[in-house]
Amino acid sequence: MIRLLLVVLLSYAFTFTSVGQECDPIPQVIESEDVVLTLDCSPYTLDKSIVVSSGRKLTLEDGVVLNFSGSERYIDVRGELIVGQGVTFNMGYGTYIKTEDSGSIEAIGSESDSITFTGLRYINANNSTFKFVKVISDNHGWGEWLLRLGNSSVENSRITGSNYGVSLYQQSTLKNSKVHNIYRNGLEIQNSNALGNEIYDINIENTTTQHITVYNSNFSGNRIYQTSSTSNNWGI
Repeated sequence: MIRLLLVVLLSYAFTFTSVGQECDPIPQVIESEDVVLTLDCSPYTLDKSIVVSSGRKLTLEDGVVLNFSGSERYIDVRGELIVGQGVTFNMGYGTYIKTEDSGSIEAIGSESDSITFTGLRYINANNSTFKFVKVISDNHGWGEWLLRLGNSSVENSRITGSNYGVSLYQQSTLKNSKVHNIYRNGLEIQNSNALGNEIYDINIENTTTQHITVYNSNFSGNRIYQTSSTSNNWGI
């Protein structure tokens, strides 16, 4: 009788645990309700693109890992993308993130627990905020800016490894960040601000006429130096 009771209890415990670990798949189009990716179900693996519809929100809890298994996929944000501390995006070849219409991205890490975007082709965003973020490209064959932002801000972050670094427009701000190991143009700002940044080892291939381009912008307190190239085409 005791042995039978133990078997029943163990069976119940196993069943309860299994049900508790079930995780809903991420819908390809988020349009009927908001979606939260939880740490309990991390890591997530995606072989498709994701669209966050207008008025909807995709939230990644602190520490979530999102792995793209396919190439040339994307996250199209027309609503909101909220990224918690310590989240990691492992992007596939040619994979990118963009906002459209009133879409926005809020990616706010911390000094001890930054957010990482790695392997991606680019992030193209408006109305967005990035703090304590690492944007890392391991393929510099693409012709786009790794980070292209309008009406957005980047602070205490690192951008590295791409053909083209950061492009800012529409009163965007790059502050207290590092832009480095860029193979061509490192920074382009138009009607924006670059304040207190560290910019180094850009235009490594020495194939462009300018390292940094500034139009009608506030460019102050930045440290600029070069160890990988002897050219001096700063364009400031």
